[in-house]
Amino acid sequence: MSLTQKIEKLKREKKALILAHNYQRPEIQDIADYVGDSVEISRKAMQEKDAETIVFCAVDFMAESAAILNPQKKVLLPTLGARCPMAQC
Repeated sequence: MSLTQKIEKLKREKKALILAHNYQRPEIQDIADYVGDSVEISRKAMQEKDAETIVFCAVDFMAESAAILNPQKKVLLPTLGARCPMAQC
């Protein structure tokens, strides 16, 4: 089973969505359910009523936006140290 197939299987089992910001690498964007700016994809996640978990491939404050807009869903940030230098000022 390929890595992509494993990810797809886990997404189904965990009822998860993968959101990827525009700046993510193409491999991440290819596996994502939605790609765009942080607010746009967080809003799209709101429409996914069956989803229980959001995997947000971006920086921390973007995942926080998804958590605010989707309070009933668990939001995961794959890289906990993903910070935006401009937001740290």
